[in-house]
Amino acid sequence: MFYRVTNLHFDEDRFAALLVWADSIRPTIEAIHGLEFAEIIRTGEGEGIAIGVYTDEGSYVASAETVASVLSGLAEFLTSASETRSGSSVASFGIRR
Repeated sequence: MFYRVTNLHFDEDRFAALLVWADSIRPTIEAIHGLEFAEIIRTGEGEGIAIGVYTDEGSYVASAETVASVLSGLAEFLTSASETRSGSSVASFGIRR
């Protein structure tokens, strides 16, 4: 697995519009080959993270143009530039209850 994590700082007053935008790009995100799942997580008022999980680094690299387009659309909601980090898993814990 390969991961993309992007920190987000957004205009809280536009949070509802951000959610509408996120829903509008669902088909684009779901069409990314090798993307296992993507999440936008609200971590506090006006902040969050976006996580993309890919089957492998090749899928991550191949998605770069699409992801750049998505992030440019997201920019209208942000209050500062987003910072993206990526890497592969070094430890995994599958807890079953």
